[in-house]
Amino acid sequence: MKVPKLLASSADQERFSLTLKGVLLGIIPVIILATNAFGGSVDESNLTNLVNNIINLASVGLAFLSALMTVYGAGRKVYHLIFG
Repeated sequence: MKVPKLLASSADQERFSLTLKGVLLGIIPVIILATNAFGGSVDESNLTNLVNNIINLASVGLAFLSALMTVYGAGRKVYHLIFG
């Protein structure tokens, strides 16, 4: 899977950055507290899956945004070539 440049590690462009992982791991205590407050329970495998899902969602979201920007830019270029 290609990692978007903004989320990529500076050491290995094929992996997610340590900063992103650190931020996501910082969210875990909040999730545990909220889950426990509502009577649920959280184990390590659930948290690992949650972090991986958040990272994948962010990656897909940025790829979608990139695709939209590309289509918009190409459309604008064609418009200006025809009518400009």
